[in-house]
Amino acid sequence: MLTLGVLSGTSVDAIDVALVDWSGQLPVLVAYAELPWSEPLRQQLLALPERGHLSLSEFGCLHTACGQAFGQAIISFCDQYCLHLADIRAIGSHGQTVWHQPQGEHPFSLQIGHPAFIAKQTGITTVADFRMDDIALGGQGAPLAPAFHAQLFRDETQTVGVLNLGGIANLTLLRPNQPAVGFDTGPANTLLDAWYRTHHEGQGYDRAGAWASTAPVDADLLAQWLTHPYFVQPYPKSTGREDFSFQWLQPHRLAHYDPAVVQSSLLQLTVESVARAWAEHSVSGQLWLCGGGALNTELVRRLRLRLPDCQIGLTDDLGYPIQTLEAMLFAWLAKQRLDEIPVDLMTITGSARPVILGGVWSGL
Repeated sequence: MLTLGVLSGTSVDAIDVALVDWSGQLPVLVAYAELPWSEPLRQQLLALPERGHLSLSEFGCLHTACGQAFGQAIISFCDQYCLHLADIRAIGSHGQTVWHQPQGEHPFSLQIGHPAFIAKQTGITTVADFRMDDIALGGQGAPLAPAFHAQLFRDETQTVGVLNLGGIANLTLLRPNQPAVGFDTGPANTLLDAWYRTHHEGQGYDRAGAWASTAPVDADLLAQWLTHPYFVQPYPKSTGREDFSFQWLQPHRLAHYDPAVVQSSLLQLTVESVARAWAEHSVSGQLWLCGGGALNTELVRRLRLRLPDCQIGLTDDLGYPIQTLEAMLFAWLAKQRLDEIPVDLMTITGSARPVILGGVWSGL
């Protein structure tokens, strides 16, 4: 009853791997690790939304290179924890999202990291390409996490929110006796990390929000950013670096601002977009934080100030470390696929009906 989840998020900061045991009533996290990308491959992935165009040859090479990187990360993970590959029933691989476009005449969401290489390198059945089944039924294809959050955090006595602060922030709302609702609220770490890297060579992110905490918020900048049409778009909705890229910030226009002020204002953009989404749904109650952004103590501090009537805690307090939940999600989705259990995303993504998600690649 062991399945493994692997993914790389919007920030491309690491390859996350989680092994989950499903033999009990609730899932048990057996092991978790964050493994590094090779720096040249990571830089290629970070540059993709700014480039917008790849040759077919470049795309094919990246697709294979990412699959090989995921496969090797899983092997290294198993070596690190002295795990036997043969004991793992399946791998659920999200892949690396390179473009997410769920609207239009030909909607799609594209993740690279070919699962055939993962399956053949590890010898383990691999489930991947989870989003397109949902999109084919009119859904957004994302976020997928709220369906898993509903399995773990639903409380029939009160409304519970789960806020995943990854590269993009997504919010799950779990009301008693009602279907789960979830959607992306806007950017989180993706813009914060991108701006930080341009002013701190060789460093990946603003640890604990220390740099942002040194400067005030520029109200005009914040107001300008909040005019982005995504923030008033009704759910179901999802977004990514296609909408909130470094180029969207128009960095040349920010040259006369103190860089720390920009960082502080970007952090407040995340806070404000989350708070507005929370208020729009007239929610009160418990909000659990997860994802790498939950380690940003300045972000958490400002969220508590902005939502004074909300009880904000970390999913660590419930036994699920904040950085493990997304990888656990894909371990769960692999199990659901092999057990042929449809996932109900109708009130989350707008899908027409519950659907079995993902394709299967044999390890043989």
